Amino acid sequence: MINLKQDVGELSAEKSKLIRKDSDVGTPMSTATPKRPKRVGQATRGAQPEHPDVPNKNGWVVPRVFSRADVRPFDEVEWENRDALIGDPEDPAFEQREVEFPKSWSQNATNIVAQKYFRGQIGTEQRERSVKQMIGRVAGTIAAWGREGGYFASSDDGDSFEAELTSILLHQKAAFNSPVWFNVGFEERPQCSACFILSVEDTMESILDWNTKEGKIFRGGSGSGINLSNIRGSMEPLSRVVLRRCSCVSSPSPLVRLSSVRFNRTPANKPRRRVRFQRAWE
Repeated sequence: MINLKQDVGELSAEKSKLIRKDSDVGTPMSTATPKRPKRVGQATRGAQPEHPDVPNKNGWVVPRVFSRADVRPFDEVEWENRDALIGDPEDPAFEQREVEFPKSWSQNATNIVAQKYFRGQIGTEQRERSVKQMIGRVAGTIAAWGREGGYFASSDDGDSFEAELTSILLHQKAAFNSPVWFNVGFEERPQCSACFILSVEDTMESILDWNTKEGKIFRGGSGSGINLSNIRGSMEPLSRVVLRRCSCVSSPSPLVRLSSVRFNRTPANKPRRRVRFQRAWE
């Protein structure tokens, strides 16, 4: 017969020995999660990150493919000042003069980027006016998160990552989705996903909670999708409590119409863009 109490006691004793051994060498195990810096992107526009690097010998060694260690990515391209203007020049829907862009970027790209992705109030010193500021904000913030979280094998690898990401974005080899450009380096807790998938149950509390979540998602510049299959159809009976007031139930269609109206009326603290939202039911 197995003596469970004896086995458990032996395991506890062994665990105690291991803990004492760790404390003797001064390497107790830590489960603390590093906190992300607040609005780091603004601090990294030419300045050092708010927090020091946390090298990790088992971290990521970043080879340079698109960048060079002796040249800043921004110095590898030619720049020029342009005017970003959308609509009638006599009465434009958007206008920002003397913005700095790479010569290789089209005027259409200039108009879109200046209107949608430059952050800060127009007409103030806080307003971004250069692609250098925009890319530096995003790439600098993401690189700072990696350094602080100990993702890189050394500080040089952190610098390589930031330079590589900057070069990729600058030469349009890849691009982030709109919420990244809207929020990273600008918001304290940036919303970065382009689309969220929500669920809803056949209760009034769940339906109202869905409305709240979706409104916040739209406000952050993202889209959402939801499956309404759990909501009963117009031919299905109601619960006894509800039957006392009404013996019928509406289909999911009014909820979709209500959501569409709310979507079009949701105030956004981001530049306006088309937000995709999708409903589905079986």
